[in-house]
Amino acid sequence: MKHKHIQENLLLAIAGGIFIISALWLWRIWSGYRAGEEEYKQLQNHALAVMETEGSQSPLPGEETWQGQDIDLGGYQLKEVDFEGLQAQNEEITGWIEMPGLDLSYPVVQGKDNSYYLKRTFLRESNNAGSIFMDMRNDPALSNKNTIIYGHNMRNGSMFGKLKQYREETVFQENQVFYYYIPGHVYQCQIISCRTVKAREEEYPTGFSDEKSFEKYIEKIEKESWHKSSFTAGTGDRLIMLSTCTGSSTERFVVQARLVEILPRIPSSLL
Repeated sequence: MKHKHIQENLLLAIAGGIFIISALWLWRIWSGYRAGEEEYKQLQNHALAVMETEGSQSPLPGEETWQGQDIDLGGYQLKEVDFEGLQAQNEEITGWIEMPGLDLSYPVVQGKDNSYYLKRTFLRESNNAGSIFMDMRNDPALSNKNTIIYGHNMRNGSMFGKLKQYREETVFQENQVFYYYIPGHVYQCQIISCRTVKAREEEYPTGFSDEKSFEKYIEKIEKESWHKSSFTAGTGDRLIMLSTCTGSSTERFVVQARLVEILPRIPSSLL
């Protein structure tokens, strides 16, 4: 009987130890999430400002076009991004992505490889949330036919954790545009496809050998899209591709859009 009592106490001690270790592990993850969220919240507060509407080149409240172009802003207010201030904190800043329909807004960096920012924040702090980052092969000026942006599918919805909402037909149909900023330029990104792809290099091209191969690629991604978009792309367009992980190690979820340049009044500090 005494031996049985000792065994029971030992099992309770082991179970208690496992519980404490698990709790500490979960606390560490939660603390990391919170630290990452706080960093990016501070960056948003200090680096973004609603673009002033002075002068004839700026849209008035409620207008749906920008500088005479037939571009529907849908009530979205364009921003001024303090790239100079961001560059002082991290010279590898390349842009800023904002998806108003998903409440997603982050700086975009580009490392010398596609691994560095997987577990580092914009300020290069160690964090499993990592950063939103551009493929090392891409030109930050968006000259490539397909610019690729990566982000983790975080369980708390941060980073690219909200991209999976595009699996739902209603979300896709109501939120077919987002915005991408680089110094001196603002782009409206008109979504043409959302789909899953194999985690293989050939699914992530940045350029094409000729116009015909690019045309076939556009046809492929539009055909494979889970939903039919209001927009389409042609061989004269450039694309932007947002990629995040799924529950499978062999698949990725991607959202692709064509880039449509908006020509706002550029702050003199960015010229």
